Amino acid sequence: LAGLCVHMLVNAPYKWNPLRTNILGATSLDLAMSNHGAYLPVVWPLAMASTHVYKDASSNPSLASLLLRPPITPLSPSLIVGICEGNVIDTEFATNKITLLFELIHCTPNLLMESWTEPEINRCTQCLAIGDTEEAICLKDQNKAFDFPVRYSCWLWHRYHATCEVPGQLNPLSLLSCCRVVIRRAIMNNLANSDLAMDYAKALKSLTLPPRMLAFLSFQEMWPVVNAKHKFRFRQRQYGALPLRHPLQPVYDVHDLDA
Repeated sequence: LAGLCVHMLVNAPYKWNPLRTNILGATSLDLAMSNHGAYLPVVWPLAMASTHVYKDASSNPSLASLLLRPPITPLSPSLIVGICEGNVIDTEFATNKITLLFELIHCTPNLLMESWTEPEINRCTQCLAIGDTEEAICLKDQNKAFDFPVRYSCWLWHRYHATCEVPGQLNPLSLLSCCRVVIRRAIMNNLANSDLAMDYAKALKSLTLPPRMLAFLSFQEMWPVVNAKHKFRFRQRQYGALPLRHPLQPVYDVHDLDA
């Protein structure tokens, strides 16, 4: 809902200016990106509408930051684990975070340290025990320690196996997926080697593509989105607040939406 509201504000007919600053001089994009759990449905429309480029100079970038700009240094094992395990609200939210991060790494191999740029494509023992599945089930397991090389290799196996009609063999990605990988890789390489005031959102906007293609190239189908019934827990974890119940929460809570 927050992302939809921001999208409506920055587009016609409202055309709200995202460059307006608060008393501290921070823009809305600065505020949206100011914590490690930056929420993509809010960040993306602000980045698309703003001429301001948020350059994360931190050695600990967020998932939203990685979508917009290449990191200043290759991703370390601890950083990857931190992104995948941080602010876990529910299984679907956590799995989408991991899937999107893996997709971004797949599109931009230089995100990784050199020793990890060519991982083997194998299923993990957990997924082997389950049998043939369309996706890496191990990504949903929040109880085991996160082993990036193992889970990434397993995800890659399912990524290629999903398009294969012959059991036990791997196929290339679909033409559409290949196009997205190539476009993403070309843009990110240009951003890494240029000082232009540009990010991935603005690069896509400059191509004047139809909305459906923009959504595809921005990986929107993979964005981790908070279920309405978990919104209070998300905010509490996002800002490090104690799990206190809002005095008016029973009035406007939405825990029964899925009932």
